[in-house]
Amino acid sequence: MNATLHPDAQKLVQLDARTGAVLQVLRFDSDVLPPGAQMNDLRFHRQMLYISDSGLGGIIVHDVSTGRTARRLSGSAVVMASTTAIIPEVLAHVKGGKTFAPPNSDLIEITADGKWLYWAAPTGPLYRLETRFLNDMSLSDGELAQHVEHVFDNAFAGGCAMDSRGNVYFSETVTNHITVLAPSGKTETLVADPRLIRPDGTFVSHDRVLYIPVKQRVAAGAGDTANRSQFITYAIDLPRRLGGIVLGDAVTGA
Repeated sequence: MNATLHPDAQKLVQLDARTGAVLQVLRFDSDVLPPGAQMNDLRFHRQMLYISDSGLGGIIVHDVSTGRTARRLSGSAVVMASTTAIIPEVLAHVKGGKTFAPPNSDLIEITADGKWLYWAAPTGPLYRLETRFLNDMSLSDGELAQHVEHVFDNAFAGGCAMDSRGNVYFSETVTNHITVLAPSGKTETLVADPRLIRPDGTFVSHDRVLYIPVKQRVAAGAGDTANRSQFITYAIDLPRRLGGIVLGDAVTGA
């Protein structure tokens, strides 16, 4: 997370899913992306985009219909990673035991009705905030922080997904688990598999399949000078129930 980025490197590109044509490119100025900021994940509901900044910590809010963009909760305690939650197992999995500074606000999800935005650093905790407050530019960051709710102390997670019933699917780095958190606070393990090495970028498809991209190291082959990485995507058909949790459908942002 200490990389120095070119000022024009960070952008959002909208593509036509059928043709691959570039429809729109969004770039933000230094008020929105000051030095050290790193856009990470994006979620949307109708015309509103919400982007996590895992570099400095913060939530970027962009209104597609007006073009207005704001940086919210920048550097606030609720968007910063915990420095006490890093355990040896995390270091071994993430950086081979080397010095590791965890990303700040990284994981981000929005409920199907657009009412709540959830976020967390990989270290946790998981927080949420009503989007009506987040979208109200008359509120200062200090006033905004008063409306933030602590939801859950998650295990170290590289990513997450959410379904239409508000269940959060945590991709746990150390346990190789996908753990489901229901709005009631109940948790269940959806899958535990040693092949789920640093899972991230999970999402629920329209046909209720959870896709789990995993980055894996491949040993150097003939002619290679170093190990290389490859991505494997696993798929799990979601049951209607998991223990006492009713699972939902995809969140479409509509």
